[in-house]
Amino acid sequence: MKTFMPALMGLILLGACSTSTRPAPPEITAAYASECVANEFDYLRLDFETFNEDKKKGWRSVGKIKGCERSAASLLQAYRERMYEQNIDGMMWHEAQLRAAAGDSEHAIYLFSQTRKTHDLPMQLYRDATIAYLKQDKTALLTARKNLAAVSMPDGFAKGVAQFKKQYPDAPAPTWPMNLDVVDGFLNCFDKPYSQAYSRECQPHN
Repeated sequence: MKTFMPALMGLILLGACSTSTRPAPPEITAAYASECVANEFDYLRLDFETFNEDKKKGWRSVGKIKGCERSAASLLQAYRERMYEQNIDGMMWHEAQLRAAAGDSEHAIYLFSQTRKTHDLPMQLYRDATIAYLKQDKTALLTARKNLAAVSMPDGFAKGVAQFKKQYPDAPAPTWPMNLDVVDGFLNCFDKPYSQAYSRECQPHN
């Protein structure tokens, strides 16, 4: 799942938020496939940084396995419920992506809808585009794409990208607007499953 460097993200925060009432959540039951997660407590006892970032020990080690997306989402659900309000939005976003990849659009849409309040405007529009794709609402998806493409590049972004390239010369550099390539992938593969539409094979090639 796509992540961005904290230093770079700090350059593009625009401070927009929403105070809309949260809908009642659909019931989500934790489910672990034995071939994906042998013992959930091996993961739940980890400190937050290890659980969230370590690709060999945390949830990412499960989420990268084909067919284990639902198990990884359940780990994120269980862990964030123990964390209460700490780091909850970021974990909820990744859980939503995993549930979407597992074909569970109802729960994914609910979880994505809960992440808007703490995100900047581009991420809000990316969230709106993702929900529109999952609902198969092409009109709403095109509107979100248009609005995202129209967001002005914030001061300092170009400098932040230059610093990113120096620090991570082998990694793809962020482009503005962030996640527009993902949204284009949703449009290019509108009728495909989320896991395929989200992948680089559906995104425009630069």
